[in-house]
Amino acid sequence: MTVRKITEIEYINAFRGKKKEKAVNLALDIRKFEIELYWKRAAYFWTFIGATLAGYIAIQASSSNNKTDLSVLLSCLGIVFSFGWLCVNRGSKHWQENWENHVDMLEDEEYGPIY
Repeated sequence: MTVRKITEIEYINAFRGKKKEKAVNLALDIRKFEIELYWKRAAYFWTFIGATLAGYIAIQASSSNNKTDLSVLLSCLGIVFSFGWLCVNRGSKHWQENWENHVDMLEDEEYGPIY
């Protein structure tokens, strides 16, 4: 299966009349939803990373015999959470830009060139 890119004119012609107004409003709503999801995901990762950091600090302050092993384990866990957050941020940015591009192509007749 091959994917064919459509031109800007084909894209705009696909949305005539009321379809265009609905498409702009839908794209704006989905963009807003993507931004809300970004902040929810960020809060999850902040919590996980903060808990990992708190655990690391607690282990460093303790007099445990296996302090080094636990410190390495929590450091690795912090790296995994941080890398996961980076990947999620990149994906979120991609989808936000995707919907901003849809709005950019459809908005001119409805609202003027907002973006």
